[in-house]
Amino acid sequence: MGRFGLFLIDPNQLFREGLRRLLSGEQFHVLGEARSLAEACATPWPERRPDLVLLDIESLDEETTPGLLAGLRDLLSEAKIVVLSAGCSRISLARAVAWSFDAYLLKDMSSETLTQSLQLVMLGQQIFPPGHMAPLLRTEVKVRPPEPRDPSSKGLSPRETQILRHLANGCSNKAIARELNISEATVKVHLNALLRKVRAANRTQAAMWALNNGMTSDQDG
Repeated sequence: MGRFGLFLIDPNQLFREGLRRLLSGEQFHVLGEARSLAEACATPWPERRPDLVLLDIESLDEETTPGLLAGLRDLLSEAKIVVLSAGCSRISLARAVAWSFDAYLLKDMSSETLTQSLQLVMLGQQIFPPGHMAPLLRTEVKVRPPEPRDPSSKGLSPRETQILRHLANGCSNKAIARELNISEATVKVHLNALLRKVRAANRTQAAMWALNNGMTSDQDG
C-alpha cells in the first residue's frame, strides 16, 4: 500500500505549512490545502482524491458546516475526516460527535502521537479525548431522555452487548474480532444490528449510548 493522501484545512497558513512538513514522508503525502471548509469545497480537487482530511474545528460554524460537510462527503465518500482543536470544550466535542467525524485530535499533542493517531484512524479506529467524553454525555449531547441501563431492554443479544462494550472503549472491528475470536464480517453483521436497536446513526453515537448506560468492556463475563 502506498502513502495515504492528505488534505489540510486550517485558517492559519503557518500551521498548515508546519503540518505539511511534519506529515510528508513514507506514511503520508499532502495533496492540497485550504483555509476553510468552504474554500476546500469550492476548489478543484487533485486527480488523486485524499484518503484523509484534517480540519480545524474552531473555524467551523453551526449554520454552514452541515451542508458543506455533506458536499465534502459526496465528493470524498471514502475519506476519513479528522478534526484538530486547540482545546477540548464540550461544545466542540458535541459538534464533532453530531457531525460524525472520525477523530478529534488536540493540536498540542506530540508529532509522534499525531502520526500514530492518524495511522489508527486509517485502520478504522475512531479517536476522541477519553477523559472528556463522560462529562459531555451528561450535558450538551443528550438530545433525548436517558435510555434504560439494561441492554436486553433494547433487544440486544449477549454478543451485540459484548461488541457494544468494546466499541465504547474505542476498539476497531479488527480488534473486537480478535478479542471475541470471531471474524470481522461477523462483527459487522452484529454492529449493523445493534446500531438499529439503539437508534444510532454511526459507531460514535453507538459508543456514546454505551458510555451513557455504563457499558464498558470490563463488564463482560
